[in-house]
Amino acid sequence: MKKTLTAALGTTFLLGFAASAFAIHGTVPAEQSVVAGKNAKITLDGKIRSRGYSKSTTTVANSDGSTAEGYDSTVQLGVKAVLSDEASGYIHLETGSGSGDTYNWDGAAGLNTGGSKRGSMEINQAWINYDPGMVGVKVGHMPLALNNKQFFDHTTDGDDAIVVYMDPSSNTHIGLLTIKFNEGNTSANDDIDGYVALLMQKMGASNLGVSLTNLNRDGDVLDMYNLGIDFGGKFGPVALKAGLDYQMGDDGGTFTGGTPTAQHGFAGYAVVVDGSMDAGAVKVGAVLGYGTGDGDATDTDQEKFINFLSDVRYYSTMVGYILQVPGAASKNTGLQNMLLVQVNGAGKITDDISWKARVNYMTLNEVAVGADDDLGIELEGFLTWKLSNGLSYGIEAAYLLTGDAWKTTPTAEVDDVWFLRHSLTLDF
Repeated sequence: MKKTLTAALGTTFLLGFAASAFAIHGTVPAEQSVVAGKNAKITLDGKIRSRGYSKSTTTVANSDGSTAEGYDSTVQLGVKAVLSDEASGYIHLETGSGSGDTYNWDGAAGLNTGGSKRGSMEINQAWINYDPGMVGVKVGHMPLALNNKQFFDHTTDGDDAIVVYMDPSSNTHIGLLTIKFNEGNTSANDDIDGYVALLMQKMGASNLGVSLTNLNRDGDVLDMYNLGIDFGGKFGPVALKAGLDYQMGDDGGTFTGGTPTAQHGFAGYAVVVDGSMDAGAVKVGAVLGYGTGDGDATDTDQEKFINFLSDVRYYSTMVGYILQVPGAASKNTGLQNMLLVQVNGAGKITDDISWKARVNYMTLNEVAVGADDDLGIELEGFLTWKLSNGLSYGIEAAYLLTGDAWKTTPTAEVDDVWFLRHSLTLDF
């Protein structure tokens, strides 16, 4: 199981709780720890996962080659070293390169050559934590996220960062971070560094989180700010989470490096409200999300909600995870230029078999002249069966009743699209 370090609202604060955040998986008895040099306590964790999938790859009607099938695998291995109450470290290796974590199944090299080794292992995490008391510091490559994960979520792959944190009380957490977003090589103004100040406060059964992030490129060519505010709590039978991200600053006319041209001012924002309640043996909930788009590409305002997200499923399977959203620069754009309305439910069939289901209605908030805003209605289902201690089998399915926003021309026809995947996972 991938252990993450997030700033999502909850009773556990972001950053600094390194001694517990990457604790060894509960299925491994503590007596399996070993003593290494310098009297370090060493614990191991990891995951082996294999998946088979079938999916639609295009919404174009009657398109040949519009489906794909295959198998992939992921391998993770983590080593945690605790040298004292103040000093600890963690190394986590994972297959895949860049933001990917899998290797695809394929055949051996040829006749009489035997099989082939699969997948390279890369550093997913490597950090040192020093917590002598009032103020602690954590340095290295680590998974990070902010607030409700709509603006910044790198929990799957991590970033190089320095974190200084303090806990004035058991209810208050304060953190200061510097994060390396991008190390460019093409010009003097293409390095992007992030600077974050955050406060998380527990208030009885509720939690409030506030963060301010500054993205700065060399020479102040990029000077963007994101203010994130989150609130969460339980009110009788209802659990509620709400978040706002609001963006300010300017980019000098370019966002990825090069010579600045006309200056653009950031003015995007995103809002999400997530509520749930227990209804007998079933939990039911609803989500409302809204992220701005850029209504006029010719003016000097950058009104779309800018975010930095990982290659994972967020609120939708087909929209953004499997298929690139129409008009977006990449797949993982979250709530950027989107209205999302979701109803969901979850429960157990037996003690070992659990299910989740979601229905999503999605539209684009800004579209080109003559284009349509309807992304469609998506049905999603998830089934997890605990086969044994640490071993589980899962099935994921999604079907998108495709809206007209996917049309390549006003008269084009689009097909519904779907996704099906099953997986066998061993966590230890």
